[in-house]
Formats: sequence, structure tokens, C-alpha cells
Amino acid sequence: MEEEVEKAKSHAAAHTSQPQDSPLRQFIMTETNNAVRGQRSVESYVELVTALCKDEDQTFANQNIDLPRIIVDALWVLDTERELYADNSSGVDSGKIQQSLAQIVKETTASVNSPQSVSAMN
Repeated sequence: MEEEVEKAKSHAAAHTSQPQDSPLRQFIMTETNNAVRGQRSVESYVELVTALCKDEDQTFANQNIDLPRIIVDALWVLDTERELYADNSSGVDSGKIQQSLAQIVKETTASVNSPQSVSAMN
């Protein structure tokens, strides 16, 4: 996971507000997608986003990057995708996606809002 955190930090300098031009946003979207699709455990995803949101060395804060917003946007995009493909014509396992999204949101919210995380973020 440390390698992934470092990779995200390395993308911070090149971050732009345009989604197609942001390697950081693309990295977050890929990792979120992997968790939703079951290619990555939800627990490891939650660990990653929690570590990134803590931003212990202020990498993202110094670049004025709202990382929690990028993560929420990634979850929103995948939730919208789940709704669009509810008819399952794409072959996507929408039940698995819905369950994964619910677990990711629950665990991320609990991790980020826990007293330990909040004090570490301040």
C-alpha cells in the first residue's frame, strides 16, 4: 500500500481540475473501480483512501487538492454506472457492484470520521 500512496503523491504535482488530464483522478478512479468490481478487497481500498485522506505530509493540502471530493466523485460515477446498467444488459454484476459500493461507503465513512482519523487529519 505504501507504493500506492507514493504513486498518488507523485501524481499530485500534475493534478488539474480537468478529469481527463489528471493522473491523480485517474488513479483514484481505477482503484475505486477495482474495489467495486472485486479486483481489490474493499478493506485494502479503505486502507488506501484513509491513508491518502490523512495526508500526513500535507502533499495534497499543499497542492490545494480536495482528495476526499475526488474519492466521493469516483464513488458517485460508479454508483451512477450501476444505476444505468441495472438491466444488466452489459453483463455487469450489478448486485456485486451495489454491495461493494455500500461496503466502501460505510467503511470509508467510518474510517475517515472516527475520532482517531479526525484528529490525525487535523
